[in-house]
Amino acid sequence: MKFQTVKNDSELKLNGITFDVLRVNGIIKNLTMKDSDNNIVQIMVNNYDVAVCVPEPPTMVTKYRVHGTVVGVPVDHLFDTDYDARNSIEAYKNRVYDASVDVDLYIEKVEVPEVN
Repeated sequence: MKFQTVKNDSELKLNGITFDVLRVNGIIKNLTMKDSDNNIVQIMVNNYDVAVCVPEPPTMVTKYRVHGTVVGVPVDHLFDTDYDARNSIEAYKNRVYDASVDVDLYIEKVEVPEVN
């Protein structure tokens, strides 16, 4: 199979993959490829080096998830501390004035990607 140099960005075609090209003075400096699952590969050209890069894995943080139902309505919230999660459950219980009404909430410790 023979290859030729890409002269126009529209020549970059692969099924399910989009291309983002950064050119400086007509020379490709950065090529980012993304598939339909949002996986990304980036090729960067710096002077005489070529680097193939992929996104770093996200920093994971511990959160406390309060989930369940209150009066049949789904509840699902994340809290930074177990203390805040427990206070949230108590707040829901204090808002329900009828003891026969079900407050069915649980706390689950989860790891989630950090949001900056």
